[in-house]
Amino acid sequence: AAPWRRRGGAGGPMNWLNRRNDEGGQATTPGAGAAASAAAGPASPGATTPSSTMSSQAKNAQATGWSRGDNSFKDWRRRVGETTMMKLGVRQEIKDENTGDIDQGLTRFRLTADKVGMLGEQSQEFCQYMRQHLASLQDLTFLTDAGGDAAILHAALTESAAHEVINRSLQEQIEMPLNTMARHIEEIEERIKTRHNMVLDYQHHKRKFEAVTDKLAKASDAKRAEIQEELEARKRKLDTAAAEVRAASAGVLNRFQALEYAFPKLRLQMAQAIAAVAQSFHRIQLSRLAGTPYDVDPTTKGKVDGILAMHEEVRTGGSMPPMEDMSELQDFVYGLKAASGEATGALFRRSLGEFTEVPLMVIKAIAYLDANALYTQGLFRVPGNEDRLQAFRRAFDDDEDVEFEGPNMVHDVASLLKLFFREMPEPLIPRHCFRPLLTATVSESFTDDAHDILHAEDVPEVNRDALRYLLGLLVRVEQCKAYNMMSSDNLAIVFAPTLLKPVGSEEVPLQDLQGTISLIRMLIERAEQVMPSIWVDYPTGA
Repeated sequence: AAPWRRRGGAGGPMNWLNRRNDEGGQATTPGAGAAASAAAGPASPGATTPSSTMSSQAKNAQATGWSRGDNSFKDWRRRVGETTMMKLGVRQEIKDENTGDIDQGLTRFRLTADKVGMLGEQSQEFCQYMRQHLASLQDLTFLTDAGGDAAILHAALTESAAHEVINRSLQEQIEMPLNTMARHIEEIEERIKTRHNMVLDYQHHKRKFEAVTDKLAKASDAKRAEIQEELEARKRKLDTAAAEVRAASAGVLNRFQALEYAFPKLRLQMAQAIAAVAQSFHRIQLSRLAGTPYDVDPTTKGKVDGILAMHEEVRTGGSMPPMEDMSELQDFVYGLKAASGEATGALFRRSLGEFTEVPLMVIKAIAYLDANALYTQGLFRVPGNEDRLQAFRRAFDDDEDVEFEGPNMVHDVASLLKLFFREMPEPLIPRHCFRPLLTATVSESFTDDAHDILHAEDVPEVNRDALRYLLGLLVRVEQCKAYNMMSSDNLAIVFAPTLLKPVGSEEVPLQDLQGTISLIRMLIERAEQVMPSIWVDYPTGA
């Protein structure tokens, strides 16, 4: 069991992940499935045996579950016998050049997993507290009943866009990293079980090989040929088992190291994310009260500014490194990129300037979503399945010919498209356009100004084409908002931090976040005027 389950608490990242799975928010992953397999047992030949003819041993084996990779009840029974004899001290686990010795690494893994569990529980409690606090603001109904200035105060405190910023920060900066780490720990637990079974198989084949070797030495000439054939067959099985256990041991040790590397980064991320969320909450509330009869007095504002300064010191690092994009940690955990952090494949982590035309993945993704996803509730907000998402990523990075097939991977493809734009070193909308476009949002001539900025010669054609394809899709999604619940406001909240960034910064400054959201919303709502050629070659799959 994962450490936060051993504690028996209701919080923790894996409990949060399981709740999302139960609610249909995200498909169960192999990591999360480790717990499910312990309860139900994976499919096996024995599972199809009628209960009336199944032996009591087989029923017991099916009830307790067989480890992943078992092929038969016979294997399961043999492994249980091997494990029992080792526990009784009759046999010792073999440790040689093939099995390796992972005991020390396993001990460190258990300690680190416990630390992650404690971190997960406490971080989840913070998220619950923040959401309860936001909900409590909605309950101040006496303000709306009073009307006048009190109603203005209630509207300022409960503005949905501001609450969405906080909720999204909680999800993306705290819960998603915990989600990733929890799945990684469960994957390690599953690999430990699989390796244990491989070691048992290796020990079995090694003893059999040694027994046949002794038998050959004592055999008469008449039987030597037959026993020699048996010995060669045993040798082949032993070699196969040895190769499997070597690979399994190396894989487990590598993941132990990945977890030890990732945990300090996760701990730092949580501290900085909590500070950032708290800071954002205070700044948003202060900005909403500005100009109302309830504006904060200078003395109180000075105290709040001091608190915000402390939050800012924690968020930006102070004595700690700067806050990092959590996708880098996620990529490291899943072994998807080199330690250098540079692009390692044909597509992801590359700027559009490296392409002569819009990448085929973007066109395929937009065509697929246009054909299958316009009526899907929570499109671009509900995360996709992590394993399928990363499988798509690897395939496109390896320049494979990938097709999105069937209607059941809508959230996977939507997440893949967002991931591509988020990981580009240079944003889709060039940095030099950031300030002019933000200024245009408060102008009566926004449509004309935005058109001129985005069609200027210093905007690469490939960026402009990719932007109009994406805006075309977002327009189509917004037109179906009664079904998918994704209005232009909601779409803007999702894409604002991804599509454009200012010069000299890797994130939208907090003071510009609301303006950036308004900009993306206005681009969606006026897309056909800002991009007159928006439907030219639009990659619809419908």
